[in-house]
Amino acid sequence: MSDNLASTEFAVFDSTLVATLHDVRLRDVETVQRVREAITERLKDGSVQNVVLDLANVEFVGSVAFLAFLGIRRFPTVDKIMLCNLRENVREVFVLCRLLAGASNPSAPFSEAESVAEALKQLGE
Repeated sequence: MSDNLASTEFAVFDSTLVATLHDVRLRDVETVQRVREAITERLKDGSVQNVVLDLANVEFVGSVAFLAFLGIRRFPTVDKIMLCNLRENVREVFVLCRLLAGASNPSAPFSEAESVAEALKQLGE
């Protein structure tokens, strides 16, 4: 299953939703809210437990995007959110804000994988 809405492309693999974001800059409330709503709409049936956010196209992430992603993380049925295909500057922002899990911050709200395929593998899909 795959479709395109709100500059985001979606695919579902068993219990994992993959959202490929096509917006280059996630810095204004309108854009980020549109993306968040498109993702949460697909979570409403309760069958999705994990979300993979493919950020390959994203060149800039503002704090408003963090709030939206954290809102998705708090969705009742979501166990894990994995970010993948992060550009180095985008990755650095997540690390500086202590939002990306790693050895120094294992309880951070987001995990990272190099690619969608690697994220799905880590999630057992």
